[in-house]
This record gives sequence, structure tokens and C-alpha cells, in this order.
Amino acid sequence: VARALQRNGVGKHLIEGITDGLTERDYKCVRIGCVKDNLPGMMFWQACGFAPNVRGETLDIAAFAAIANEIVRRKEHG
Repeated sequence: VARALQRNGVGKHLIEGITDGLTERDYKCVRIGCVKDNLPGMMFWQACGFAPNVRGETLDIAAFAAIANEIVRRKEHG
């Protein structure tokens, strides 16, 4: 959300729409990421109902893409 629109409920409204859509599609879990030193971000996600789970793990783009591609592959091939 653009900085000028933050702290007005826009982000929370977007997240509620996304999570409602996922629930309608029978998703049981949503995992999000936030830089652990980003206190405003952590507070936002907690206000949206997400529980903190700090892993302290940083992935480069290639590692993240590999994980994401593996998840997609597993979903496509059952």
C-alpha cells in the first residue's frame, strides 16, 4: 500500500479480501513474511490476525524461487 494510504485501513481491507477468497477456496493456512526488524510491519500483520513466528531465515531470490517452484510442482502433481 502506498505510504500516503497507510494507516487508513486500506491494507487490512485488502488482506481481509484475500484471506476471505482463500477461505472460499478451502485454504487452511496462510503464511506471510515480514522483515523481523520491521516493527510497524509486524504490528500490521498481528492486527490482521496473524501470529508471529520469527525464523530468522533470509533467502536470496534464486533460493526463494526454487522453493516456490517446488511448491507449485507438488501441487500440480499431487
